[in-house]
Amino acid sequence: MYRLASDVTCLAAFAGLARDCEIMYRVWDHLMLTSSQRENHAEAAAGAEVMKRSSVARRDPR
Repeated sequence: MYRLASDVTCLAAFAGLARDCEIMYRVWDHLMLTSSQRENHAEAAAGAEVMKRSSVARRDPR
């Protein structure tokens, strides 16, 4: 589990540096899913809220 958290953190940092909205969206998606699996519902809900407000969600209705 710690390795996954480390990987997500690194991806988030790289995506943030690159200012790549699509990768940031995917990082939030992975964080939301892993939080849900760990039954950390508050963190999963916060991740889902960030995803809904992202520019990627506004232009890609998947």
